[in-house]
Formats: sequence, structure tokens, C-alpha cells
Amino acid sequence: MRKSNLGFWIFVTLLVSIFSWGVARAAKKGGVSSKKGSPAALLKDRRLIMKDTSYAGMRFLGMETVEYYAEATRESPVYEARVRWVADDVFYTSEKGRVAEQCPPRNRIIKVLRISEKSVALKEYWTGWPDSSDTVNEYQLVP
Repeated sequence: MRKSNLGFWIFVTLLVSIFSWGVARAAKKGGVSSKKGSPAALLKDRRLIMKDTSYAGMRFLGMETVEYYAEATRESPVYEARVRWVADDVFYTSEKGRVAEQCPPRNRIIKVLRISEKSVALKEYWTGWPDSSDTVNEYQLVP
């Protein structure tokens, strides 16, 4: 492994460890809130369609799985990911399948900025390479 790749993998391992610790800590305290009105409860089993699109977005399957959709694929999900809630308003997703043996899974860290019965604003923290900025996206909530 090249030295530059080693640093990246150490960073990813540390990041996953920190989030795993957060999940374990939340579980000890009674878990992330699934009470009515919490972001996790409002997103459970809901479809999020990105503003100004017809299909792009995600669908939560319970609180532990999410499917990502692209405008081009319409009703067929592009990939499925595990969801881990680390706070009432922060979760991360990690791709379940592998695109290629040499590729790491796609990971996303997302904060719920604003949520109502009909819409949600999510801030996605950039976790890939090369450097890029974080993004805020608006979604319509659909049953």
C-alpha cells in the first residue's frame, strides 16, 4: 500500500471508530430518539425527492437502511446503504454492496438541518476525494 493510501485508510478507520463509539454511547443512553417528531421517526419509511427533480433522492427502509435514487434510473435504486444514527439529527450511511473490489464503499455523513411533515433540508459533509465543499439539499417528503 502506498503511503498516501495508508493515511487515508487510517483516517477512514478513525472516523468509523468515532461514529461506532457514538452509536454505542447512544444505545447505552436509550438509543437515538425514535419518538414521534424526531428526525429519525419522521424519515422512517419515507421517500425523499430532491427539490426540482422527479426521482433523485433516497428512500428510508425503516431506520437502518436507505436506498439512493438517481434521476436517470427512475424507480430503480442506484445502491443501498446501512444507516447509523449518531445523534437525533446526524446519521451516516455506508454502501452495502461493492462497485469494484478495489473501491471502498460510498459513505455519507448527513445532518438534518430542518424537517417538517412535507420537506427536509439535509447537509451532507463531503467524505470523498478530491477536496470539495459540503452541500445542503432540500427534499420533498413522500410517504
